[in-house]
Amino acid sequence: MQRHTYCFLIFFSLSLLITCAGADLKIANDPAQVGVGARSLGMGGVILNFSDVSSLLGNPAALSVIDDPQYTFMHGRFINEVDYISIGGAMPVPWGVFGVAFLNSQLSYTGPLSTIEVVDGIRILPSTTEVGTDLYRNSALYLTFGKKASELIDMEALEKLHVGATFKIFSQELKGAGIAGSGSGYEMDVGMQYKAFPWMNFSLLGKNVLPASMGGKLVWQPGDREESYPFFIKTGLMADFAGDWRFLDFEDQSLSVAIEYDIHPRKNAPDLLHYGLEWGLGENLAIRLGRDQGYIGIGGTSTFDTADNLTYGVGVTYQGWRFDYAFHEYYDDADLNTSYFSITYGLPHEREKVVKEKGEFFPEDNYITSDSSIMISGKKLPSDILYVVIKKGQYLEVINRSFSAKYNLELGRNKIDIVGIDIHRQADLLGRRTVARKRPSRKPADPQLLFRQVRIRTQHIRRGVRARTPRQTDCMHALPHRLRACGSAARTVW
Repeated sequence: MQRHTYCFLIFFSLSLLITCAGADLKIANDPAQVGVGARSLGMGGVILNFSDVSSLLGNPAALSVIDDPQYTFMHGRFINEVDYISIGGAMPVPWGVFGVAFLNSQLSYTGPLSTIEVVDGIRILPSTTEVGTDLYRNSALYLTFGKKASELIDMEALEKLHVGATFKIFSQELKGAGIAGSGSGYEMDVGMQYKAFPWMNFSLLGKNVLPASMGGKLVWQPGDREESYPFFIKTGLMADFAGDWRFLDFEDQSLSVAIEYDIHPRKNAPDLLHYGLEWGLGENLAIRLGRDQGYIGIGGTSTFDTADNLTYGVGVTYQGWRFDYAFHEYYDDADLNTSYFSITYGLPHEREKVVKEKGEFFPEDNYITSDSSIMISGKKLPSDILYVVIKKGQYLEVINRSFSAKYNLELGRNKIDIVGIDIHRQADLLGRRTVARKRPSRKPADPQLLFRQVRIRTQHIRRGVRARTPRQTDCMHALPHRLRACGSAARTVW
């Protein structure tokens, strides 16, 4: 209870801090509004609780769980007009996890130049063969950092809390016939993620928390015209309902559901809801579905309404690579529907997935035996572990931080997860063992050796080395037949 109280106070403090930061000027365009990855877009735009490199453009706190370098790239043509790309990478460093990402959206048009002339009050648009290009470019550089809260403040209550921040540098450019201008500025996001249960994450993110007085704005040149990036709060959770040690026990399948809510303090901007699900079929295929709310203007006013957009997606994972595709509908207009593609590299996969063991376990990993069962034992477990589960539904009591149990093996490869249940009834993976059971080997008789043994014994019997018993006498009568059979087999081998 004390752990949850600490985390609630931290969440409340952050909410109060970022709520007080929300002062707006004229609104600037954030390129991240389009989306931050095909996986996210396929699930309705949810992004806060993804534990991979896509957290670069979402919740920086979720980046802290990355153990190895990861990289990502996405491309799409927003509403078939705006070219959109994002590229980024993240890697662990001694003081946390650091990442860099670059986003760029660009709209260009090439057409004939024209000059409007007024003669005797009449506007004349003369024809011309000269052409020119109109260009609007909007880009951003993200510098992201994530870290476990317990590494900043040595408190046991913060072990499941992660924090992070993103510093964003913006650049915009507009040029064309009689038009020229550029803008630059910066902003900042802060976020946190709390693993409430082994199957659920809860996140809170403050977007654009720097007020204009502290530099959180975009300044256009010439003219020093200022625009601000609207402040809002994103909160959401993601739960895994199927998979290992979840509510639904589907073999080699997983089911994740995510929901997020955007709270906008501006009166003319309603709050937005995003939700989606991901159904994993084995370790290599995922199917996604979601609904993404977006803004739509109300004609003749400065206020907005919401529009629900359906999204679909699919992901294929292989050897640390993941290829994602998303199809996003926009405002029930088929001409605006957009496809997005992204590639991610560096994800943990079966060959590289290493479990940080919390204790000493026997037998060793990749153990091979022909026995139908083995003894699984462990010692030096964490002090707060009360029970150990090595087979679903079977709880083993931990005594003096040790346990031992018999485990029945199936022929072939057996993956054994050693899961600990702590004093708060929460599960934690302590270790993993892979044990292979093979069939008992039956060594065939060697014909040469058999023939030699029969010949030596025959010589002994003929020389009277042993007294003949009735049984030996019977064997001598059958000996010629056995010799012929063994000799035939020996000749075949020779």
